[in-house]
Amino acid sequence: MDLYEQGLKYLAIREHSRFELKQKLFKKCEDMASVEEVLNRLERENALSDKRFCESFLRSRLRKGIEGKNILAMRLKTKGIDKTLATIEVNRFFEEYEDAINKAIKNQYEKVLRLKGEEKAKKMLYQKGLASFTSEYYD
Repeated sequence: MDLYEQGLKYLAIREHSRFELKQKLFKKCEDMASVEEVLNRLERENALSDKRFCESFLRSRLRKGIEGKNILAMRLKTKGIDKTLATIEVNRFFEEYEDAINKAIKNQYEKVLRLKGEEKAKKMLYQKGLASFTSEYYD
């Protein structure tokens, strides 16, 4: 399987950031020029998109346990996403999915409240970067 096909195979499984895919492809072929050529081709063909990766990643975090904007932006940056793009996409995500996010936060809070009490529930919100939501759930 050539490098381009390998890149498509990875992208068929799930969205990847350019940075992630570069790392995976470099393990298959240590010629960085070839890897960059494949990445550029995949971007031109719209098979690879950091913006689309952000959208997919953020939706997955909603399912796994929502976190605050700063934490999510930091997670995207560790995946190789530009700081500006990460901030824009996180803000857009919080606007677009506001109701679902509020519901997820409330569910997380109520679950911890039931199982471990109010102090642990408050602490969980703070640890997840959701301190701004605290007054909504326990005032």
